Amino acid sequence: MGAKKIQRAVEKQLDEFGEEDVFAEYLKERSVTRLLNSIEPRTGKVSRGMFYAWLHSKSHPERFRRWQINKHIVAHDLAEESLIISDKSAEDPSSVPSARLQVETRRWLAERYDRDSFGKQPDQTLVGVSFSSEFLSSLKQVEAEIKEAEYEVVEEPKYEVLDHKNSENEQIEGKTTSSEAAEGLNSE
Repeated sequence: MGAKKIQRAVEKQLDEFGEEDVFAEYLKERSVTRLLNSIEPRTGKVSRGMFYAWLHSKSHPERFRRWQINKHIVAHDLAEESLIISDKSAEDPSSVPSARLQVETRRWLAERYDRDSFGKQPDQTLVGVSFSSEFLSSLKQVEAEIKEAEYEVVEEPKYEVLDHKNSENEQIEGKTTSSEAAEGLNSE
């Protein structure tokens, strides 16, 4: 059986089960994997990929929007559960590490399911820079003064390269001068 035939068969099974019933089961299970396992006896085996293809079906474009509404509902439920879990952990201090993990997991899921309500808002820093006309005119004046300034061109002095070994020999023997040593190096 081709992939398209399998996809159409899965879509038919899920449509027969009913979109509202699928969404209601998701609200109860709050996980696609658990949802698919719970409806398997009535719909047959449905993979997550096929399920998401059914959600994004071109023939039902509004289905995914309704799915997102259900995820927002789950996000609010998760936030409320987090509060209940944290309140219970206050009664038993030994359960705090496990309660923290449960609360953080639910908070993370709530942030992903409903970013507008539970997500961290990005830091937006606006920087405005303005230059007054006085500053700009001063800058133009400095630029004009730089153009009018008289410059003196300084030539770089010529350097004589000496061989360190020859200069030591000159000092010891006293036979050659440094200019003779430099000429000797150039002729070699």
